[in-house]
Amino acid sequence: MRRPVLAALFSLFICTRAFALDIARLTAAPVIDGALDDAAWSNVPVAASWYDFDPGDNVAPPVRTEARVAIDGANLYVAFRCFDPHPGEIRAPFSARDAIASDVDYAGIFVDSHGDGRSAQFFLGNARGVQRDGIRNDATGDETIDPDFLWDAAARIDAEGWTLELRIPLASLRYSSDAPRWRVLLVRNWTRGQRHRIASTPIPRGSSCIVCHADVVGGLELPRAAHVTAVPYVAASREGGRMKSEAGGDLQYAPTPNVIVDATLNPDFSQVESDTPEVSANQRFAIFYPEKRPLFLEGLQLFDTPLPVVSTRTITSPRWGARVTRTSDRGGFTLLVAQDRGGGTVIIPGRLSSSFAPQAFRSLDWIARGSSNFGSVKLGAVATDREVSGGGNNRVVGADVQWTRRDVDVVTAELLGSRSKTPVRPDLAAEWDGRTPSGTAANVIWKHATARWDWYDQYIGFSDGFRADHGFVPQVGFHELYTNTGYTVRPRGFLNNIRFYVTTDYEADPEGDVIYHVDTTGADMLGAHNSMFRARFAAGELRAGSKTIRRNQLLFIAQASPSKRWTLVGAEGSIGQQIDFDAERRGTGAAIHYYAAIQPLDRLEVALDGNLNWAGRNGEGRFFTAQTERLRTTWAFDVRSSLRAIVQNERTVRAATPDAAGRDGSLTASLLFQYRLTYATGLFIGAGDSRVLDPANAAWRARDRSLFVKVSYGVGR
Repeated sequence: MRRPVLAALFSLFICTRAFALDIARLTAAPVIDGALDDAAWSNVPVAASWYDFDPGDNVAPPVRTEARVAIDGANLYVAFRCFDPHPGEIRAPFSARDAIASDVDYAGIFVDSHGDGRSAQFFLGNARGVQRDGIRNDATGDETIDPDFLWDAAARIDAEGWTLELRIPLASLRYSSDAPRWRVLLVRNWTRGQRHRIASTPIPRGSSCIVCHADVVGGLELPRAAHVTAVPYVAASREGGRMKSEAGGDLQYAPTPNVIVDATLNPDFSQVESDTPEVSANQRFAIFYPEKRPLFLEGLQLFDTPLPVVSTRTITSPRWGARVTRTSDRGGFTLLVAQDRGGGTVIIPGRLSSSFAPQAFRSLDWIARGSSNFGSVKLGAVATDREVSGGGNNRVVGADVQWTRRDVDVVTAELLGSRSKTPVRPDLAAEWDGRTPSGTAANVIWKHATARWDWYDQYIGFSDGFRADHGFVPQVGFHELYTNTGYTVRPRGFLNNIRFYVTTDYEADPEGDVIYHVDTTGADMLGAHNSMFRARFAAGELRAGSKTIRRNQLLFIAQASPSKRWTLVGAEGSIGQQIDFDAERRGTGAAIHYYAAIQPLDRLEVALDGNLNWAGRNGEGRFFTAQTERLRTTWAFDVRSSLRAIVQNERTVRAATPDAAGRDGSLTASLLFQYRLTYATGLFIGAGDSRVLDPANAAWRARDRSLFVKVSYGVGR
């Protein structure tokens, strides 16, 4: 029997739709004010065919929508008329850029400027003109809002509903040919008692892709002029009584629309919001945090390797960096080099747990990633290199292949190898004694999805010596088999989507001893008020140190958007038997993540995010209690300026050491005013205070206080 990948080389199935959306060429540019009364729109064809694809099965939407798409020599323009029978119920909060939730009224466009149906940039605006942009990657099913593009949006609410205008510079798109074929998808989100996702083209239920169903357009006659953007910045800060000033900047040069050269000198990330806290106590492996820094976000989808061997947050404090990226309908390539001053941490992976070592060294870092498309087959390669100042290195190379059969099956395979020489710093990590570990990693995935049945099967294997210092690989020395099979029904009523499923996850070391084995059965449910529920019973065993311990748990999710003002409330986690990994014992307890958000006014949002983990045993009390809370309050003056306050608390109590030494914690607070004319031009003024729990007297001790001001200004031509 032929293997699927080999068969794909001959069949080359790919989703293609006929030309269905007209993009008019303008001779005069419209004013972007949200009014839609500009004469430039009068001769632009109206896209009036719309489909409710969720929860409906491409049925007529409950509300009417009209859209127009046009282009000139510099910009792509989109206009929406979103009719609403009850304009007073439109959910249109003021918020920061990208902070458009799924319970808000919004509309926008997905643009696949390479026309390969694999990924797309998206540009969304709510009924206040708040912007949300990013990249949709059909290969992974992810939508990331990390990249920020240069574009404009304006909106108005009136007696018929609301209107939205978008102006997207062609320089913000990455097209590659003189006569390109794009894929374009128009979308609208309408949420009242039930959320409705509406699109300009049918999207089949159970489809494994969205971009592949977008309308194909061509004959756009796009310019190919080069452009340059420079973003210098100056910043001043006061930390611990010391004044510090910095200057730096970013430079971007595009010799053609699909080739981007980036350079940065002393990049500053002081305006980046702190990470949402995660409970790290009683965790076996390191916790992943996403990239938020602008330097690494060009062509971000290229870094989506099947195994996460590229995580640019491992480059902690670059002194300088440079990057070249090229994308087209046939694939893409990116090469990144940076000099890192260090100061962060390095993950030391293991079979049962990971640890950390201080990144007390400078390094020269290289990351290269490329991919090529051959119809329904995508081939990729990756290489990373970290050269440590004073001796030491880590080098990873690998290749991957992905085959897609229509929008039903996706098969992915990857093989990697690594060779390393650790620094001679046994004072920082026991294995850093100059040794030279090497190893391999492999990954195979088969995803199948239809309107009713779906499954996800995966094999992962890491040898003990594999290291990926530029990635997120906290565990090595294991083989894992995972399978998840589900069946979906769509009843009428409060719940409109219920997926029943069973899973098996089996993980063993190279000697065949079980590390982790769990079987689960459960159901995921979607319903009115943007609600989601999960109930799943999990039974299995896992290794804690020298012991293998059985564990039974109930895993759950319950969340909803109850109203226009109470926009989110929810909790998720596990209840039942919990394992204290440090003491290698089992107890009962819970691990709960809870969250809520309210919008008392259209300009004010208050959001709470917290975690509570505990485990204990009758007659012995609690083994440990770990908690985090994060309260964020944001006042939006308008769509460009806001004031944000964050208070964050983390603490852990271990019963094994009931005195003060068994307690630790931290308390941080920050205040930030930001004005962002564009993603590149802005003013940031902030203050922060950080305290730690002193174990000697269980009191808070000041750790750090800071003030900063930053001004950046983007110029380009």
